[in-house]
Amino acid sequence: MYCVTNVTDPIAYAKKYQREKQVTTLQFDEKYGVADIYHKGKWRKVALENGKLTLSLYSGDGVIILPYKE
Repeated sequence: MYCVTNVTDPIAYAKKYQREKQVTTLQFDEKYGVADIYHKGKWRKVALENGKLTLSLYSGDGVIILPYKE
């Protein structure tokens, strides 16, 4: 299980960038083909491409990621 957050200051970041998202790419072992992601109270299933997952998070956002083999 992994937790990923965008820890920039939401107030300062909103003034400077007007709610732009930060893009992050995570590389998992290629044996993992799927991940369950918990974001804003909902779970969703996402296919990983060669073990990679790209996330776009607003300042203050966070997700929980559970990669697994399918």
